[in-house]
Amino acid sequence: MFMNIALRQLIAVMDALYPDIAIVEFYKILAEDGSVLARNGYSDPKRGYSCIKAAMLPEIMASNHKRAFDRFAPEIRGKFGRDPEPGEIRLAFRPMNGMFQSIFVDDVPQQTRAHILIETSPDNWQGHFLLDQEVTVDVAAEIQKYMIGTCTGSARLTADPGAASPRQARRFPEGRFIRDIVLSPLDVSGLLEKIEAARPAKVSATPISVVSDSADREAHWDDIALDSLWRRHLGKIFEDKKQRDKSASAVDMAFCLYLLGHCRLSAEFVSGALERVSPNIDERHPKLDYYLDKTINNALDFINKK
Repeated sequence: MFMNIALRQLIAVMDALYPDIAIVEFYKILAEDGSVLARNGYSDPKRGYSCIKAAMLPEIMASNHKRAFDRFAPEIRGKFGRDPEPGEIRLAFRPMNGMFQSIFVDDVPQQTRAHILIETSPDNWQGHFLLDQEVTVDVAAEIQKYMIGTCTGSARLTADPGAASPRQARRFPEGRFIRDIVLSPLDVSGLLEKIEAARPAKVSATPISVVSDSADREAHWDDIALDSLWRRHLGKIFEDKKQRDKSASAVDMAFCLYLLGHCRLSAEFVSGALERVSPNIDERHPKLDYYLDKTINNALDFINKK
């Protein structure tokens, strides 16, 4: 595989950051307007590699692409009556390290200041932020959630709040990428101080998901109000139609975070509300029950760890 000097240097950096990875196979079928018609993924943690470079060897990439094609082609034929098109079957990697020296933010625009940006689709990037020291998975998760909040707030970026796991799948640097060699690694101690200072005072030991008087508050939320809330989050987070269609899952998460955390409504109510008002949710997520449970659980986990 031909690699220019910049790509070889980038892979060397990523090898150091991700010394133990598992391959993630997935497919994504898009409509003409860019919205997701169907997707699915598979990851086998036992089928791993010791570095990015090893996984990106031509014969390895070809073998893994064929494996992914054979896995998902029958499913795509059953849904759409055709074979997968080039680019619909994709590969990513999931870090399996015990310790982390970087965190990851998904769905950011090109103007994001990150140590490494890898383009996943036009005007949509994944950002890798180096840390000045190794941290555990739990600490990496805290910092990652904080950085997602920073990217969606003061910087007015479009990070996906649902991608808050340190082991979230990342794309290989197969297309465009940007590496910032001037930006200093993030100060872990300073970030943890900011995270601790930003934690709200806990007024109750009762989990947010089981607040007893949530039914009274839920009575004020009819479908018109819920639909307005979803679209308000859409407008707050995303500025153009193209980004909105491609990032509906990020709005779903923001919607759930608001109703569960700010309004303290029950998980059951919020799950039903999301199913009713999120546009084309059953088409975007064929395994709808799984998606609803995952989104609610991720939101509750984020809230209850604050």
